[in-house]
Amino acid sequence: MARALARPLLVLTAAAAFLLTGCDAFESTAAEEHLQAAREFLDEGDARSAEIELRNALQKKGDLAEARLALGQLRLRAGDSASAVKELRRAVSLGVGEDRAGLDLAEALLLEDQPEEALAQLQGMSMPEGEAAARLQVLRGYALRATGDEAQGCAAFESAVARAPELPRGHIGLAECAAADGRYTAAAGRLVTVLDRHPGNVRAWERLAEVELARGRARAAGRAYRKILEQSAGLASARIGLARTLLARDAREEAERELDRALQANAESPAAHYLLGLLRLRQERFDDAIASLQAALSAAPEHTGALFYLGAAHFAEGSYEQASRYLQQVVRQRPALDRARTLLRASEARLAGRDERGPESISFADLEVEAELTDDSATEPGAVGDAADGGAAAASRVDAQAGGSSPDALPGTDADSGVERIAGNGELGVALAEAVELLRGGAPADARERLKGLRERYPDDARLPLIDGLSHLSQGNEAAAEEALTEALGLDPEQVTAHQGLATLALRAGDVERARAHYDAALGAAPGSLPTQLALFELARRTGDADSARRWVEQARQDNPDSPVAAALYALVLASDGELNEALEVTEAALEDAPADEALGLLHGDLLLQMERENEAVVAYERALTRNPESVRGYLKLAGAYSVIGDGQAVRAALQAALDVQPENPAIILALATQASRQDQHERALELTSRLPDGTEGMTDSLVVTHAEILLRAGRADESVAVLEKALTAFPDSRAVRLALSQVQWQRGDRAAARETLERWLDGQPADGPAWRVLGDRRLASGDERGAEAAYRRALEADPDDWRALNNLASTIGERAPQEALEFARRAHEQAPESPFVQDTLGWLLVRADRPEQGLELLVSAADQLQALPTVRYHLAEALVANQQPQDARSELTSLLADAGDFPERDAAEALLEQLQ
Repeated sequence: MARALARPLLVLTAAAAFLLTGCDAFESTAAEEHLQAAREFLDEGDARSAEIELRNALQKKGDLAEARLALGQLRLRAGDSASAVKELRRAVSLGVGEDRAGLDLAEALLLEDQPEEALAQLQGMSMPEGEAAARLQVLRGYALRATGDEAQGCAAFESAVARAPELPRGHIGLAECAAADGRYTAAAGRLVTVLDRHPGNVRAWERLAEVELARGRARAAGRAYRKILEQSAGLASARIGLARTLLARDAREEAERELDRALQANAESPAAHYLLGLLRLRQERFDDAIASLQAALSAAPEHTGALFYLGAAHFAEGSYEQASRYLQQVVRQRPALDRARTLLRASEARLAGRDERGPESISFADLEVEAELTDDSATEPGAVGDAADGGAAAASRVDAQAGGSSPDALPGTDADSGVERIAGNGELGVALAEAVELLRGGAPADARERLKGLRERYPDDARLPLIDGLSHLSQGNEAAAEEALTEALGLDPEQVTAHQGLATLALRAGDVERARAHYDAALGAAPGSLPTQLALFELARRTGDADSARRWVEQARQDNPDSPVAAALYALVLASDGELNEALEVTEAALEDAPADEALGLLHGDLLLQMERENEAVVAYERALTRNPESVRGYLKLAGAYSVIGDGQAVRAALQAALDVQPENPAIILALATQASRQDQHERALELTSRLPDGTEGMTDSLVVTHAEILLRAGRADESVAVLEKALTAFPDSRAVRLALSQVQWQRGDRAAARETLERWLDGQPADGPAWRVLGDRRLASGDERGAEAAYRRALEADPDDWRALNNLASTIGERAPQEALEFARRAHEQAPESPFVQDTLGWLLVRADRPEQGLELLVSAADQLQALPTVRYHLAEALVANQQPQDARSELTSLLADAGDFPERDAAEALLEQLQ
């Protein structure tokens, strides 16, 4: 019976096997269908539906490599780097090639903060030239920088840009490198260029915002964050960044709204809670601030800034035990943080009953966001290198309350002029103080009016005639000023400011000795007075006494060792004497004591630039600007330094930063417009010039000429002429405007008007040699050789060594007066032996004068440099014939006639070639 049953069992087993195989085939087909559906959804931009289809595919067939790859790429795009790593590794294990999954896997590893593994993944990978090769280099750049190899990382970004200059990521990487070196404006310039081409690139806007914050430009950073939010309104990190910029501008209500929105998007954001805590500290809402800062600590337990301000808030409320607990944690984390140590000592002293001062006067109103308490533990999750959080500085008044020093309480760095010491207590003191403020505010008449009647009541007080004299001095009423200041000295012979005022009057009258006597008296009354010493330095410099000038500035430096002004002036004197290294040492030492001093910071950059250390100069200017972000002079110097380096993007960014500070400054507008114009960005140039004031208000004649040049380059010659003609009303004696007008008239084809404009100018300025030379050129181009000759001779009357006029005159009269022409050409060659134009003129005249050997050497050199000028090459061919070199002449003529179109000597060249055949 058992044998009978065996056969049916075998049949059933085979059937089951058939059914199972068929089921697998069905599942595989279904998985492929889900994969295809996912691809279609991806093509339509529907990532959510695509992910559902991919998961369905993997449920049907877990080893479907293409589905694993697609899901990994999808998770990477969604920012889920951990899932992306898992899926992409599965895809590779299932046979997907490194060329398809490798770059995505490396990027996911970077996002997971695994740069060493990312580098290992990229090791040995190669991609065909183009976007993929550029992406590989970008990822290498980020991985190398994350492992500390800054130089190789930045080199990888350079390689990426070389492979695919149109792609933004390499440029963004280079911008990050520049920012890391402190070259913030170069970084901003590169990012702005990226955004010109890719205005929707969120990463570039994020980096630009960070750069602007780093250089203290809160408004510009805020604009960048708003651009991000236009595209991604729910991005919490952008809301937090915008809030930081608003806090920097003390726009508290707006900042609070943005932070509330950030917390709606991400309720656990440590950065949002932290900044909200700082805001509430400013408002002295201590309970709310403590709640926010504790929420930040819950998300980031080691956040230094939150710990510090929790301690400060508890200190302000008198909870010294709580304050000490938080501050002890800060000191353990950052032992060198003096603010925390000072506040901790004060808190512990209160606990021990050693300090009776109360906390009532503590204020957080001036709280600022600074880098000192930045804590990386508060950063938001995001892309490689993204940081959404910053830190904050301690409130200066908390420091003062705890026994520390406040930056606001530091004394001035220079000796004052004496005016500050005029005021005192009581009715007279109040009146004098108000008069001084009026005088400083540019209202001298009001200052006198404020003191009216007091001189009769206080006849022996020297301060009253002193103010009277200073007010008259500022208005140019010299007689009244001298009378009042002399009266002040009669009442108080040691009144320093009166002596200084009388010295100023003496200088205006040209009486140097009397001025020196007053300065000496002022110095006797106040030894070491910096303003007096600097006045004596300037007096010596004006009179050409360089030794005395140096002695005075050295004395000023010795007597005022903490003065940035004295240090800067001493450094300038050293530099002017060629002692650049010494000047740099003085400047750098002074900057250690006064790091925020604008003049010192900019001088540091100037000296480095003068020493041809351009990159260091850029960093010095950038550092000065981070401390003085409203310094237009600093941005212009920075633009100049970047121009020397050749970084046009950074030049543009520096000029734009200057324009942000002074948006109506015509010089900055025109500098930006000129740069755009030279890059053939004429629409941008014209948009910029449209911001200029109507007419010439606020303009100089040179700025008007620049405006006209920009219009001319944009093909608007008629407008250019109109601008210059209008400017002649405001600047009737301007040589620059007259010559520019002639040039524009000439270029638009109005040659008679161009000559007439020059002739009219020369009627009034007959000694203007260069203008005569230009007129000669205009006449010669118009066929008026005699008129050109006369103009060149007038130019040489004004300047016998004008080599251009000598050369052009020689060329003009060469046919009519060859010997005289040869003499003029020799003189031109003496002045400019390397000029190919002079070499051509002299060489040709020598050939014509039967001195072909001498002429050939000059013409060979000229033709090498002026290959594009057929006439010069024809002259060379004639010289070769004259030197018995017919084969070389034939070769030169054949090439010339093939290359050149029509030129004056073409018929002669063809005839000469025919003779040589």
